[in-house]
Amino acid sequence: MSEEGSLRTSLGQPRPFLGPPRVLAPRKEGHVSATVQFIVPGLALSARDRERAVELFARLGLSVHQAAIERVNNEATGQTGVLVSATFYVAAKHAQDADTAIDTGSALLAERFLGMLSFLAGVRCVAVNAQTTRTGDEGGYSTTLEPRSRSANTTAALQWSEEPFGGRTPSAAVFNALLWLRRGLAGRDPLATYGALMSSLQSVAREVVGAKPDPGRCSRCGGPQAQEASETDWMRELIVDRIGASPELFERVWQARNAALAQDDEAVTADMLRRLTELKFDAATLCYKAIKLALGVPADAPPQLDPSLFVTSTLMDVH
Repeated sequence: MSEEGSLRTSLGQPRPFLGPPRVLAPRKEGHVSATVQFIVPGLALSARDRERAVELFARLGLSVHQAAIERVNNEATGQTGVLVSATFYVAAKHAQDADTAIDTGSALLAERFLGMLSFLAGVRCVAVNAQTTRTGDEGGYSTTLEPRSRSANTTAALQWSEEPFGGRTPSAAVFNALLWLRRGLAGRDPLATYGALMSSLQSVAREVVGAKPDPGRCSRCGGPQAQEASETDWMRELIVDRIGASPELFERVWQARNAALAQDDEAVTADMLRRLTELKFDAATLCYKAIKLALGVPADAPPQLDPSLFVTSTLMDVH
């Protein structure tokens, strides 16, 4: 491989460059290889631990060609950690499709590996300074350095309407909705924040629609029905009938909710992680509309959601 490479940076302060990829995959007809690298801070692994941790990549259910784990040390703080590198292939039909596949593949690889590490460590393991390198056709490489945070860095300002809370003290259900909304507005892990936004909507539904239907009773006809089906109808009434969102948007948001909260038998895929990231703004917008409806505040009145907050990375706990 050529020793020369290129760096691309995004707006904002970029993450530190981790250097050329530690592991590479040989050229493969019709495919592009990529290497994802990240540091897991605070993790002290012996040489044998690192060898066994590398073996975990064969258990990810993903086609990882090669992986490496090396010990690193923060000279400023003295904190120990490990640098993780893994290389994989994606089909190269079109350049844009390959780039998307690399991004989502890197996200899923990192997510699954961090999950296994957290399970083995008994504590939550995160990753910092993540970067993905794509191998070029001529043997060089190209690395995009993402900003440290894609969340908005501007100073927040309050947006006042004449009666921001409808001139009254919110109910317990609305306070619960605000509690979950605050967690959903966090700029980090899309999986956790999406679940929080769904909890916010469910809290508002208790105020706007009424009590959550009992298992086995349909909220529309009163006939026998499964618990999950009745909850779906209950939330559809809030989002489609009361807020006025399209049935198509409800289906997308609710299907993503089922995947995020493990309500079906499907594995969490890289595509699902990407969809959660894309749907966060839609879900948060629905929360704002539902809370305003519960408070009797016009939907177009302040406050309004800041779209820039939701331009976040698909990578879970990787920053």
